[in-house]
Amino acid sequence: MTEKVSGSPATTAFLRAALKQFAATLHKQSEQQTGVVDVFANAIRDLTQDLHKTRARSRAIEARLEAAENRIEYLESVVAALTRQGWLQ
Repeated sequence: MTEKVSGSPATTAFLRAALKQFAATLHKQSEQQTGVVDVFANAIRDLTQDLHKTRARSRAIEARLEAAENRIEYLESVVAALTRQGWLQ
């Protein structure tokens, strides 16, 4: 693919400049795409961290709720026992 093409020096210079510009444009687009990919990667990482934090908070709240429900159940049984014994009406 390295065959020599004959042409005027002006044509050769024009083609060389066009190829350099094309290469520069490709390089610039590649950098921009890399930047976009980095932005999306950072956004996904941040969302994943937020999701993990939210899940941890949810588990903690559920544990507290279950503990509160257990205490309420215990208090209900105590009140029922006191009512049966006549201590409460």
